[in-house]
Formats: sequence, C-alpha cells, structure tokens
Amino acid sequence: MVELKDTHCKCYDNLIEIRIEKLLRVRSPKRRYKMMTTNIAESMNSCLLAIQKLPIASIAEFIRDLLQRWFHDRRTNAHEMSTYLTRYADDHIKQRVLQSQRCEVNPIDCNRFKVGDKWTDTIVDLEQRSCLCRQWDLDELSCIHVMAVARLKGMPMTVLCSDFYTTGWLKHAYSMIVNPVPKPETWNIPR
Repeated sequence: MVELKDTHCKCYDNLIEIRIEKLLRVRSPKRRYKMMTTNIAESMNSCLLAIQKLPIASIAEFIRDLLQRWFHDRRTNAHEMSTYLTRYADDHIKQRVLQSQRCEVNPIDCNRFKVGDKWTDTIVDLEQRSCLCRQWDLDELSCIHVMAVARLKGMPMTVLCSDFYTTGWLKHAYSMIVNPVPKPETWNIPR
C-alpha cells in the first residue's frame, strides 16, 4: 500500500475510501474465500481445459450439463445426510471435542469466558460470536475454546456453528434444478 501511495496517490485514496476490510483477506472479519469458492473455480477450470477450443454453444451446453450433474449429485448427497450439521462440520466437531476437554473455562460474565488450553489463554464472547483465536470468527465453525464453553453451559456444540454448515442449508443450496435446454423450435421468444 505504501508503494501504491507513492506511485498512484489517487488510486490509493480510492482504495482507502472503499475500506481495507473489503480488499484484504487478512483484514476480513470472515473468511470470504476458502474451500468452497476456491474449489469450485479450480474444479470448473480443470473441466474446461479439454473443451476450450470448441464453439461457444458447445462449451455452454457442456457447462450446463456439468452443472446439472453436479447439482444432482450434491442434492442426492445432501438428502442422504441425517445429521443436523453436514458431514464436513460433524467431522470438524468430532476432531476437536477431545482437545476442547483439556481446556479450562472461567466465566467473566454471562456471555464472556476466559478459556485456557495448554498453549495460551483466550477470550470467548458468545454474544459477539467471537474468540480471540479468530478461528470461530473466520470460519463460523466452533473452535476448541467455544466447544469448551458450550460444554460448561450445557449447550449442544452444533448451536454455535453457522447455519451455512447445516444439512438444511446444504439441501437448500442445491434445491434448484438445472434443466436441459429444449430444442430451439419449442422456444417461446417474445417479440
């Protein structure tokens, strides 16, 4: 940013007006680009490599067909899940439950807790949905400190995870149907 300010002051001023939080992942209050956004782009790019020299209509049909299959497979997978959280979130919780049992929790008030693990002490704020380790803040999936607080308060671990990790949300995300394009002679084109 210093280099940008020195060479293009007006551009620098415009970026500062936008706010740094919107520009830099490191300053983002949440993880905007992680597994889902990166993986889908990489998956799509690898699928399109083989067909990049085809006519645009063929590429469009290939993409439509690919998305139709992906949505069907993911919709089927989501409907087979019987847990509240997705398999990914359930695995995350299970991996960290043992670690969270080693944490010592001391209430500060009804929403804030000092939580110590063998490395460091941190503060969990249930009202702000924040932990100083920042894992819960960024991923919106319970860290070991939040799990320790949930256990102390008798709360289910699943309550403190974002709705984005629920099976219901996953089912909703893939609820749209990708239909085949009908033959051109059946199209109803308005004047």
